[in-house]
Amino acid sequence: PNEVRMVQRQMGPGMIVQQEEEVQSKEKCKNEQATLKANVERGMAWEFEPVDAEIELRIGEQGLAFYEAYNPTDKPIAGQASYNVAPFSAGGYFNKIECFCFTEQVLMPGERVQMPVSFFVDPEIVDDPEAKFAKRITLSYTFYEIDLPEDMQAALTPDQDPETTVN
Repeated sequence: PNEVRMVQRQMGPGMIVQQEEEVQSKEKCKNEQATLKANVERGMAWEFEPVDAEIELRIGEQGLAFYEAYNPTDKPIAGQASYNVAPFSAGGYFNKIECFCFTEQVLMPGERVQMPVSFFVDPEIVDDPEAKFAKRITLSYTFYEIDLPEDMQAALTPDQDPETTVN
């Protein structure tokens, strides 16, 4: 956030004018590089990658990044993402506002999606004796295959009730 300071200016002999002046705080001036990485667990058939490998943002300002996932198989696959932030000292200052990792994702056969993550780096990072030196923060996601939601499993499983079988 910007600070408001009272500034005195000499406007001529014996004349001093006082006025408020908005000054950009040091936190807003510092830029961070965010490196984006993507992985899938061994055996998961999805293709998963960041749309952009790096983005630049100002500390305290909201950033938006996109990851793309693709299911090249002929069956629906559900996944859940976990994330990691490096360096460790910066992790507590990296705040996600919205993220595909908050919920399970289901991709139908051949489906390709772009998934956003909205985040910011807390301005208090500049006061942390270790984290303030982090010029680059790496955000890495790994997708793990999970069971399909029950309603989707039920829709894909043929009805086994013989009374409803048509001959």
